[in-house]
Amino acid sequence: MSPTIHTQDADLPVTERLDVYPEIDPSKHIANKTYKDKVVLITGASRGIGKELAILYAKAGASLVLSARNQKLLEEVKQEVLRIKPTTKVAGVDRFGKLDVVIANAGKIIDWDGPIGEQDPIAWWSVFEVNLRGVHLLAHFTLPHLVKTNGYFVAMSSITSLMRLPKGSSYCLSKHAVNRFVEFIPLE
Repeated sequence: MSPTIHTQDADLPVTERLDVYPEIDPSKHIANKTYKDKVVLITGASRGIGKELAILYAKAGASLVLSARNQKLLEEVKQEVLRIKPTTKVAGVDRFGKLDVVIANAGKIIDWDGPIGEQDPIAWWSVFEVNLRGVHLLAHFTLPHLVKTNGYFVAMSSITSLMRLPKGSSYCLSKHAVNRFVEFIPLE
């Protein structure tokens, strides 16, 4: 049984699991090529979670649209995906003509080196520009494609969205806002 943590100091119901559990185990998707003929767009795909998602979806048969700020790192991820799964198609939506899954994974954090009154306000706001505005713009431009395929829009968040951490207001608040924003997508 998975160990679970229930976050008590939050207004969103959250259960954190510390291991892979059957509902999200990727091995069945890889074995069954669940995403064959599906197109997955991932932002922030040049490293970390985004890179791992690209590899996972490629193994599960998806075609990929990858995005990141660092073109060199992004090209390295593309080459790694192709090394692991040579038949993967990596291109843009214009080539594939559709989107089935969009993952807003790009994110930004600044140093937590001072209280709000001492932080550079432009740097503080730039976290919102990437973490919230970036998710909004991605949703704005991709939801029309996802409606056509009955697809999925996923936005990566953080457990810190449920916390009030000194000196971390820009990141915590921007991720909290993302959580609320994605609740509006199915409503609208």
